[in-house]
Amino acid sequence: MTWSVWLVPPMITSIFFVLGVITLYWSILNWVTAKAESQNKPVNIKNIRVAVGTTCAVVSVFALQLIVRDSHLS
Repeated sequence: MTWSVWLVPPMITSIFFVLGVITLYWSILNWVTAKAESQNKPVNIKNIRVAVGTTCAVVSVFALQLIVRDSHLS
């Protein structure tokens, strides 16, 4: 879609998309970790990373599918 509509190469769009997903992941991870540590309970950071990473991956895949679902490029 980026090449046919805005004449932006797909590689550039992909790079910025991946950087955005990584930034979103780190922001959510830091927020969830801070919330969990503020509850004064023992926290396993590895489990939090796995849960947040899996959730972000699933949500991003389904969000992409919903975005291109009705487009002519799907």
